[in-house]
Amino acid sequence: MTLANITALDDPVTSVRLQRDALGMCRRLGQRSMEITILGNVAEDVRRTGDWDWAIAELEAARQLDIDAAAVIVVDAAAEMFRVLRGQSDDASRLEINQRLETLEDRDMEASIFDLNGLAAFGRGDWSEAR
Repeated sequence: MTLANITALDDPVTSVRLQRDALGMCRRLGQRSMEITILGNVAEDVRRTGDWDWAIAELEAARQLDIDAAAVIVVDAAAEMFRVLRGQSDDASRLEINQRLETLEDRDMEASIFDLNGLAAFGRGDWSEAR
C-alpha cells in the first residue's frame, strides 16, 4: 500500500493494480476494514485510469456487506464522487454526504468534502469555486 500511495500520482495504473491486488488479499484474509480503506483509496485513483465502472461495481458490492456506519460513509462518499463526475448528482445528495463525512472526525475523509464540492464546481464550469 505504501508503494501504491507513492506511485498514485505519477503512475496511477500501477497504483490501481497494486491496490486491486491488496483488495484480493484483504478478502482472502477477511480484513474487512482494510478492504474498505483500500476501496476508498482506489476509487480516488481510478479517476485517472478510467476504471470507473469497475470501481462503482466494487462500491455497490461493498455497500451490500455487513459493514459499520463509518465504512458505509466511506463507500457512499466514493460512490458520490463518481455520480458527481458523471453529472448524476445534485446539491442535496452531495451536501448530505458532506454532513455524514463531518461526523467521522477523520481529517483525511473530511478532505473528501472539498473534493466533492470542487468536482461539482468544476462540472458547472465555476473555475473559481473549483479552485
